[in-house]
Amino acid sequence: DFPPIVDRKVLEDKTVIHYWYKRPDQLIQHQLGRIVTQDQLQGLKRVDFTVGGDHGGGKFRVTLKLLLRFHEKKSISRLFQIASVSHSKDELSILKSTVLDPIGEGLRLIVEGGCFAVKAQGNSLIVSFSSGWDDAICDVKTRVLVVGDLKFYAQMLGRENMSSYWCMWCNAHPSTWQNLDVCTSLIS
Repeated sequence: DFPPIVDRKVLEDKTVIHYWYKRPDQLIQHQLGRIVTQDQLQGLKRVDFTVGGDHGGGKFRVTLKLLLRFHEKKSISRLFQIASVSHSKDELSILKSTVLDPIGEGLRLIVEGGCFAVKAQGNSLIVSFSSGWDDAICDVKTRVLVVGDLKFYAQMLGRENMSSYWCMWCNAHPSTWQNLDVCTSLIS
């Protein structure tokens, strides 16, 4: 198994927040050989990663789903919990200073590389998120999709405690709206 990074954060009011995370890029690099064999990767068309988070039961949890999509056979998928923050609230400042920055760094590497390249090395499968291997078993495009409820989307956009009156297209606060043409011109 791939061990998480485990730590704690002590707030000014002496509240102790326990948390753990697994960087998504490193998790996939470590786990791919446990998910599929070299032969199962034949015909791979694309790899999708979905990441989402939600708060409940005094914890904020983040999940990652790996979807291996093929041309002519059923997709292979695996769901991983990649973070947990034990705190009564899901404040963005707490999440950012504990798990979101390292998870974001791993996702950034996946997005910027834009591909999923795999080669065999002995009995192991080696994963790269940037192409360039001549001896790759597969070298396909990737997508990273963010999923979650509206609160999670708002937090990822930096709009914590956002009401439904904020404009999701131009990020304008309701007090700055002059007319509806401001937003409609941005989305048309």
